[in-house]
Amino acid sequence: MLVVLENPVEIDNAQRLFAGAFENGATDRVRASVGYRGGSEEHTLFWADNLGLWFCSRKIEGSRYWNAFGIGKPAEGSNIPIVCEVNFPLNGMNRNVGGVFARDGNGRIFVLHRGNIGGGRRGIGKTLFEEKYQGRRLDVEDGEKVANLALIGAIESADFVRQAKYFVETVRTIKSGFATDSSVGKKPTDEPEYNREFAGKKRYLLPGSVEASCNHGLVVDGLQQSLEDSGYKVGNDRNRDLYIVDSCNNIIVLFEVKTSISTGDVYTGLGQLYLNSISLAECKTLVLVTPESPPEVVRKRLRLLRIQSLTYELKGKNVSFGGLSDLILKCSKSKSLRF
Repeated sequence: MLVVLENPVEIDNAQRLFAGAFENGATDRVRASVGYRGGSEEHTLFWADNLGLWFCSRKIEGSRYWNAFGIGKPAEGSNIPIVCEVNFPLNGMNRNVGGVFARDGNGRIFVLHRGNIGGGRRGIGKTLFEEKYQGRRLDVEDGEKVANLALIGAIESADFVRQAKYFVETVRTIKSGFATDSSVGKKPTDEPEYNREFAGKKRYLLPGSVEASCNHGLVVDGLQQSLEDSGYKVGNDRNRDLYIVDSCNNIIVLFEVKTSISTGDVYTGLGQLYLNSISLAECKTLVLVTPESPPEVVRKRLRLLRIQSLTYELKGKNVSFGGLSDLILKCSKSKSLRF
């Protein structure tokens, strides 16, 4: 189980790594005023073209390490709003500060969040985050208790800045959704909806699988984009990673994404595919998505269970899926897809 860092020296070292990940990857620096509830401050913003993300940071003595993020390149001298903050206590345990550094059994440092999101508007805060956040969550040793926190990423991973950008965009979606829900009543609909990084599963992860799990949302989003680019209508919900629907909005292909081919992940994936398809009369195709092909003995069992296997590769900003076109073609020939 991950353990939250409390030592001030360890937290300071982790903060340096955290800030350095964004500062070193910046393609430009912009001087602008950053707005917050009650005022604004002028800061140097580190802008990354490849992420479409700006970052700024400072140490607030006696309080916290302040780290602010925004989307879209700001103009020099402009006044811009913060989309998301990932702040950390200077030392010890402070559950009023949203960001958390935690270490796994191999000494790797991960970034998590308690859900304390601000927005300058009544109703935007931890309660809203807990209700709407659908990303990966993880049980961690949080002082004298165990806390279930949102997993952002592995701080020294090559994918960390993308994992952090994903979290920032998710928070923006939650905040913008709150504004929409507050002003315009959402009408019931049978149309499928896609929510960034469906998960909703609380699970304990062994040290070796935590880092891989950070990429779950990137993979699900990549699959969603690939299918939509091919003209398919997709959605997800709190129990299903991703699915394809037909012209009548019946779920006909169901995907479950796993970030390893460990026995536990494969068995869990099989169980989720079967349990989450029981009530779907039209669902003829179940697909287990993994980072590499399972061993032959496992593939044989999958075929006996009529479960398709799909692999993915995460490279830089791109996620590619080996055999996705062939899989969809096979489903079409078996008349599983009817549009």
